[in-house]
Amino acid sequence: VTVLPRQVPIVYSPHSYASMLPSTPPLKRMLYATAERWVSRRASVVGAVSISEGVSAARMAGAARVMTIENGIPELDGAVERRTPRPGRPRIVCMGRIVPLKRPLESARILARLKDVADLEWIGGAPRDSAELSELEALGIPVTGWLSRPESLARLRRATAYLHWSQWDGLALQILEAIANDV
Repeated sequence: VTVLPRQVPIVYSPHSYASMLPSTPPLKRMLYATAERWVSRRASVVGAVSISEGVSAARMAGAARVMTIENGIPELDGAVERRTPRPGRPRIVCMGRIVPLKRPLESARILARLKDVADLEWIGGAPRDSAELSELEALGIPVTGWLSRPESLARLRRATAYLHWSQWDGLALQILEAIANDV
């Protein structure tokens, strides 16, 4: 951002402000807030992914111009087609990168309690040496590993329910994809 002349338009899309995460130590929050304010004020426009993020951009970060774009899922631009109930056992999935933000241990504990009544899966991946991946595997939650978007969406479409538990998200695209696919 600093190397670009002021006349070059800059769009900043924070997908949530890190300085608002309560679990972040106070000094880090202050440093994040300083950087977020600087970038938000320097940007030509802040592209917020939710109404609350737009409010934060204007109030907390001091952005002069904010545009809220509530979804980036083309399937949601039309009506969501309701499907008939899926036959067989229910299928419950989580989706995305297996990182602390996604609360994988908490999600795996919820899923593990449903093993007797539903098929389970985490659609996504993590590095092989990831502690979060080890926790999922220890609780018996199958992990697909990284898949193409079409393959991920095909697996999502076969699900009955999508479990999304995260530490903080502006507006997770996985939630929108689940809605768009009637999950």
